[in-house]
Amino acid sequence: MAQEGSVITDERIAEIRALLENATPGPWRAHPSGWVETANEVPVSDALRRQPHAERDGALIAAAPTIIAELLEEVERLAVRPPRYWCDRCEELEFVCDKAHQKLAQVTRERDEARRVALTRAMEK
Repeated sequence: MAQEGSVITDERIAEIRALLENATPGPWRAHPSGWVETANEVPVSDALRRQPHAERDGALIAAAPTIIAELLEEVERLAVRPPRYWCDRCEELEFVCDKAHQKLAQVTRERDEARRVALTRAMEK
């Protein structure tokens, strides 16, 4: 999935996916007291109990499996379909090739006009 030169490798993506798949199934929810549990009230963690930012940290921990799954999906989508700034015509970045495509269109128009003029002249003779 990861392209050559990527910071994250296919192996790392597989490791992250395995961690996610082996975790307690979600969705998870956080309680102000620092507990994180599943929707069925199965405890996931109470490590944040009595911590000063338990509610905020718990919210992040509870959201993490969903966020990680969404990010993995996006990584895989981008590996299959490059971002929108990727040019489908020549497989270059658009800002690199856009001027070349504009020039090609201009030259094509000029060629077509020259052919039209030449054909008109030939028919007039």
